[in-house]
Amino acid sequence: AQFPGGNSATDGVVNGIGTMSPAAGGPPYNLGRTATHEIGHWLNLRHIWGDNTGCTNTVSISDFVTDTPPSSSSNFGCPSGVKRCSANPYTQDMYMNYMDYVEDACMVMFTQLQKARADASIQQYRGGFTPTSATTTGPSDIGYKTAEVEYINWVYFKKFEGDEPSDDEKCYDAFTLYYDDDLNEGSDSNIHIYGCMQKTKYMNVGHITDIYFTDNECAEGDKRDNQNLNEGNEGDEIYLCYSHAESTDNYDGLLDITFIKDDDTSKLDESWTINTAKNINPNGIKLNFAMKKGTFYHDEDATIQSAGPQTPIDTFTHSEATQYIGIGVGLALLALALIGAVICRHNYSKKRAMTAYVNEALANEYGATTELTKVNI
Repeated sequence: AQFPGGNSATDGVVNGIGTMSPAAGGPPYNLGRTATHEIGHWLNLRHIWGDNTGCTNTVSISDFVTDTPPSSSSNFGCPSGVKRCSANPYTQDMYMNYMDYVEDACMVMFTQLQKARADASIQQYRGGFTPTSATTTGPSDIGYKTAEVEYINWVYFKKFEGDEPSDDEKCYDAFTLYYDDDLNEGSDSNIHIYGCMQKTKYMNVGHITDIYFTDNECAEGDKRDNQNLNEGNEGDEIYLCYSHAESTDNYDGLLDITFIKDDDTSKLDESWTINTAKNINPNGIKLNFAMKKGTFYHDEDATIQSAGPQTPIDTFTHSEATQYIGIGVGLALLALALIGAVICRHNYSKKRAMTAYVNEALANEYGATTELTKVNI
């Protein structure tokens, strides 16, 4: 991608074919989020660590937006609990940001100030092409499904030492508290911990399907938050684990979460599940976790049947039905074979040419960044 202000002859974004779709490339960079990352550069967004090794993050240093917490380097894979700078107010780096280097499945967000910087670049460098509310109302207008109800796509904890924070400090911007009080309430710890979550209806991001707590490691494939919820107290450490899924093909997840104080369930109905076995505040006021699971989207395409005339099934003989099924299966297999052959031939013939074009034609242009397009060409 080329940053604004570069050579107009090369202005734009180029991505390797293998990064665009699972049908064209293998994981972990094949879900199209390389394009999201590179378009971010095209809209004047920098890497969240600011392409430097320091921990300073201001409007004039690092990535030029202050709501991405400071970090001294990039993240890869799908990390958990990595925190490189003490000035970071959160429990870990914002590795899930589109402007880091993590795997596609772990990228889920831009911040509000990144959005503002991108909007400003559109107005300043791109002639202002923001669609109006009369023509575009949301992700569904550009091909994304929109959930019927909000679901949880991210959770984290924020801790404070010493004095309790103000309400505005407990969570950041688009995140909201899912439990109003300190999770260390009533204990002797001087650490104040608050749980924050983000809800969305935009199904181009992943979602959380389950949450549980452990004093050790999470189950294989699940992620663990880095914050010890028993910090500052005696006894075992307590960590939150969560399961995560893509929202493109899995429509069941967490719709709401909270903590129950002293077994008071008066505000919950039967749709909530309460973890009565785990008190996450063993040195203070008893707290048990509660979550509400549900389906946030119903795929009508999978259930709607044709309303037109249909031939009754009992008019077919067994041999006729078998014949039709065999023909259908044969055609489907033939179509799959042809598609596979086309993709393989296309990838084979274009791979070297695309690699050369990306790495040689763009890498030396003013402001060009090609670091992720090299992965799965």
